[in-house]
Amino acid sequence: TALFDNGLKRLKLEQPQSTVKLVKDFLISPQLFHQQVGLRALMPVLNDTGFENLPAFFRILLPFVLKINSNLRPDLLEVIAVLAQRSPRETAYFLRESMSFPEHPDTAWIIRHSLEHFPPELQTSLRKHLHEHARRSKEN
Repeated sequence: TALFDNGLKRLKLEQPQSTVKLVKDFLISPQLFHQQVGLRALMPVLNDTGFENLPAFFRILLPFVLKINSNLRPDLLEVIAVLAQRSPRETAYFLRESMSFPEHPDTAWIIRHSLEHFPPELQTSLRKHLHEHARRSKEN
């Protein structure tokens, strides 16, 4: 964590778009280790309140939210926790919308394990969405 915090500091300040590209390149790699590095490198970027382009990272994170390797789950949960702190409504919306994709076996798991990081009203909304989705799935 310290390596990413300190190592990316100058790049974030001088070339924020290069930081986004670097993280994206790690995350789209087929290699699990690179994906883990990408998720960890994302943390200092998201913790930087001066960085406001969160939608760029929601797009990058979508494949992970839909289906995630179990080895990456702890890192993804940390990222979701930071996003929920930074922008709880936007993060909750992102997670709810992710449930609408046909192939989303891990989204419900991620929501259930991230609930504690959201304000109470969004926790209620996300739980309701999970219940409605489970009910619709049983009907089909």
